[in-house]
Amino acid sequence: MNRFIYSFLFGFVLISVAAFAQESSQEISIIAKQFDFLPKQVEVQKGRPVKLYITSSDVTHGIFISEFKINQKVEKGKITVVKMPMKHMH
Repeated sequence: MNRFIYSFLFGFVLISVAAFAQESSQEISIIAKQFDFLPKQVEVQKGRPVKLYITSSDVTHGIFISEFKINQKVEKGKITVVKMPMKHMH
């Protein structure tokens, strides 16, 4: 079964489609802007893989999460998908 999530934030439409298996991913949409992220904080479930759909409303940003060895560029107007597998979730 496919699930469609529609988020309308700052004029951007983030569309994600996930095929559900026994271990479905938790999907979170994030907007980056200078000196801020929306939402400011997210909660994830332990042991469940996570996909972050990140876009910028102003300039190119970076996302760095050392615990998950994530270091990616987030360009204005583009969606960057960051996958955090459950094997890294403590």
